[in-house]
Amino acid sequence: MLEGLRHDVELRDGEHVTLRPITPHDKDLLIQAMSHLSIETRRRRFFSPVRTLSIEQLRYFTEIDYVDHFAWIALAAAPPSTPTTALGPDTTAKNAGNHGDDGDDGARDDHRVVGVARYIRRANEHDAAEWAIVVADEYQGRGLGSILLQELGVMAAQHGVRHFVASVLSDNAPMLHLVHDLGATTHYDGSGVTLVAVELPAEPIDMRELPIFELLRRAARRDAAARDAGRMTEELDRDDCIARLAAADFGRLAVVIDGRPHIFPVNIQWVQDRVVFRSDPGLKARASQLGWVALEVDDIAPSHREGWSVVVHGWSTDVTTAVDPEFEAIRAAALPETVDGDKHLWFAITPEEITGRRVAARTNPAP
Repeated sequence: MLEGLRHDVELRDGEHVTLRPITPHDKDLLIQAMSHLSIETRRRRFFSPVRTLSIEQLRYFTEIDYVDHFAWIALAAAPPSTPTTALGPDTTAKNAGNHGDDGDDGARDDHRVVGVARYIRRANEHDAAEWAIVVADEYQGRGLGSILLQELGVMAAQHGVRHFVASVLSDNAPMLHLVHDLGATTHYDGSGVTLVAVELPAEPIDMRELPIFELLRRAARRDAAARDAGRMTEELDRDDCIARLAAADFGRLAVVIDGRPHIFPVNIQWVQDRVVFRSDPGLKARASQLGWVALEVDDIAPSHREGWSVVVHGWSTDVTTAVDPEFEAIRAAALPETVDGDKHLWFAITPEEITGRRVAARTNPAP
């Protein structure tokens, strides 16, 4: 039965990965996958940089009933150096009990795990389930997280779940952006955690046919299609955008305060793959403490009718007192000062989307 659920999905860059339900035989694959996750990814998933899974966790995560507890794993072709067979008789996985009734021996797949998504029904709320997703670092930002959440929602709805709930670290900008696109409601609990709720359809329909998922699929398939030779605007690729951000020391921060848009000039610096700025207490700081913002940098020459602009959309976090080594490095950055004031508050924008355009004057052909 479980083998019939196995299918391939396409990421936004065209690569295909295989999704199938997790089985008791996947303990070794989970151990291998865990060892390849970065400290930051492990922290975001488990709220601490755990290094390995215990025997009890391996059993809990793989020996499931597929109704009240369901999990997808995403599999990609393993590089030649990546072991994909069982780890052997002296491993932790053996002691955890690699057994099951399905016969789908995940450890013998010639694949490696690049993503896991699961839901667990709440004991006191039959129509509510807690969900969690983790994606391998090299597959983040490629659409796999959105696909996993969609596929998880399909299975949950078929089993009577109507409410998806989760606790997400408030600095986990990619996940918060993903659920925001799906119409989720969020609530910051004041302890660095954001509570997320996603409503599933009242009927167990295929969620992949809902309009919101069609919009996500269209966004995932965006590419730089060939443009007319005479077009005046050229899109910049991500590397070009980042290079221009890194060279900039001034930008315009866009925030929404009490339902009204505001734009503030800020001195910036590109540090640890984030846009960093400082602020004094006030409206700008209040709006930037924890929320979605946009930031624009540009270099325009009106007299020549040419220039460029780069826009960052991302999640802003107050890192003034954070003890994380990354945030300490951010505070060590020497930002230029051009505006008077007590700018002792530090903020970091984690980009979710970076776009840019270069504009050039149209050249008229010779008569």
